[in-house]
Amino acid sequence: MTEKTSEVKARFGGAERVFKIPRDKLENFELAIGEPAQVRFRRLVTGTATAEQVREVLELSAPRGLGQKLPESKVEADTAAMWLALKRSAMAHVGSDSFVAKAIAQKPPARFGLLAQGVLAACLYGLPAEAAFFDEDDDGADAPASPDAQGAGDAE
Repeated sequence: MTEKTSEVKARFGGAERVFKIPRDKLENFELAIGEPAQVRFRRLVTGTATAEQVREVLELSAPRGLGQKLPESKVEADTAAMWLALKRSAMAHVGSDSFVAKAIAQKPPARFGLLAQGVLAACLYGLPAEAAFFDEDDDGADAPASPDAQGAGDAE
């Protein structure tokens, strides 16, 4: 059986970092983002998540000091949920000035949706250790072409 991990190692912001949502803090994470982690995961996978929703996942799963602190208690999670509601309403123009937010702003935001997917998948399901890596500089150019693209010019 393949060994699974609950974290994602990433080349992010020019260095190797580990992103993780501890399973024992999942309820606090969900309160902080204002929805179940499975719902956010589905949004990420289907491409319907906003750039802000991607950033929220990465802020809360980043190594300490680089993003937002993952709430340690229900009281902290409730406070984070209230701040999120306030930020999403009257203070929508207020962004984050964390390291994570600044790193995301330097590259196309959809690229980081893959990292957010991986972080949530690792927490919710576990990922094979060999697949739990993200590189912000990998643009997918080395990926094999899809079957449709391979045969596109063959018909005459």
